[in-house]
Amino acid sequence: MRGQPTDDRSRPGEPHGADDLLLELAPIAEHLRDILDVAAAELRASCAVMLRNDGRLRTAATSDTRAEAMSDWQFVHGAGPSLEAMDDSVAVYSSPSTTSQWPGFARVAAEQRCSSSLSIPLLTEASTIGALTAYRDNALQFTPADQQVAQQFAEQAAGAVAYLLRIASGADLSAAVAHQSVIDTAVGILMVRGGHDGEQALAALRADATARGVQLSQAAIELVSATSAG
Repeated sequence: MRGQPTDDRSRPGEPHGADDLLLELAPIAEHLRDILDVAAAELRASCAVMLRNDGRLRTAATSDTRAEAMSDWQFVHGAGPSLEAMDDSVAVYSSPSTTSQWPGFARVAAEQRCSSSLSIPLLTEASTIGALTAYRDNALQFTPADQQVAQQFAEQAAGAVAYLLRIASGADLSAAVAHQSVIDTAVGILMVRGGHDGEQALAALRADATARGVQLSQAAIELVSATSAG
């Protein structure tokens, strides 16, 4: 069992000081909810995105009250499949009704009539920033096809959050180019705007760069700069 988290946490919908990124950039939070609504429909599940930034946990968005309850328990106790996915950077399958790893989680799962879950980490080039978790109320296991679908939605969510963090940090664009993070940011912008997955957004950015005869990094800088300027 992981240790208890510090008091430096944010509850769903609750302010977390002036630096709460999700409140500063509400459109990104709205986009995450839109992603989860579609993910919930395609996966036939309740879905939640939990973020971890600078040691703080946030339930960023949920598709319904069941997903919120499941994410809330993990937020309070600092344990569960969402955090496991963040720590291990791999997809985590569990059967909450039978698992002994997190007995408290199993109890709330039974209360919420959740019999299986699937957690996918939200990955950026530099780190794991959170996890998307889907919860089902039937005995069906998540299939490899389900995992692929969840992975696509996790990529969209990661791109949106990476964009949020990049804009909020005010990082120097020249330094970002050296680590290619500005390209990640530009991809995130295109994912937010068009609802694309990561590969589609990167392809669109490359197509724009090729059409205008500029390098990929230059196209990314121009897109991020234009977006930051409003």
